[in-house]
Amino acid sequence: MNKAVIELQNIKRNFQVGDETVHALRGVSFTIREGEFVTIMGTSGSGKSTLLNTLGCLDTPTSGEYLLDGISVRTMSKPQRAVLRKPLIVFSPKSLLRNKMASSDLEELSEGKFETVIGEIEELDADKVRRILVCTGKVYYDLVKYRKEHEIDDVVIVRLEQLYPFPHKSFREETSGYSFASEVVWVQDEPQNQGAWFYVQHHLLEEMPSGARLSYAGRPASSSPAVGYASKHAEQLKELVENAFGRLKGFIQTK
Repeated sequence: MNKAVIELQNIKRNFQVGDETVHALRGVSFTIREGEFVTIMGTSGSGKSTLLNTLGCLDTPTSGEYLLDGISVRTMSKPQRAVLRKPLIVFSPKSLLRNKMASSDLEELSEGKFETVIGEIEELDADKVRRILVCTGKVYYDLVKYRKEHEIDDVVIVRLEQLYPFPHKSFREETSGYSFASEVVWVQDEPQNQGAWFYVQHHLLEEMPSGARLSYAGRPASSSPAVGYASKHAEQLKELVENAFGRLKGFIQTK
């Protein structure tokens, strides 16, 4: 039997909201062994994020025992946690679990490596490319779908898989071949003030050629992470994807 990497023993996590106690985790117990792949699924509010925060040592349970490589996380200092091999935790919306484009074969998992930047996967004529879309996360698949449906062949899509530290070298390698691209658009599904836009824009400008223009396509700034209505959410997504491929508007910065 393979070695146990993660052991959770009756983990509970409670939050105090005013006079009310919210029980996010109610006695969770399981063991993950070397070589196992585990998917954590559940309805909204079932405690998935709280559990993942616990597994990643970002949160401390109210009670119970969490053993990482046989050592109690409660007894570890922050430097000790840093040198331990952490489990790979992927936060993913449910839609990507059903999306064939978001899957990987076993060879990629066993022989591949983490890529900080993933360049264009389609064979497009580099001399025809006029715009580079840069994004991270789920919105990539919405962009690919729109481009295919509208038969667009002069826009490439580059995925930024690591935000910090910004992978300048890898990004340069993936974008330097599009010498006629004069526009770079950062695309995000989050509201303007909550995604990576304000952090990433000066890094993008640094890698752009002189005279190129940088713009933003995403949801407007908001005090909440979501609009609360599925129809409004879909409407905003449709608009931001169209803006990513359409005429530049709003914030435009020229290098």
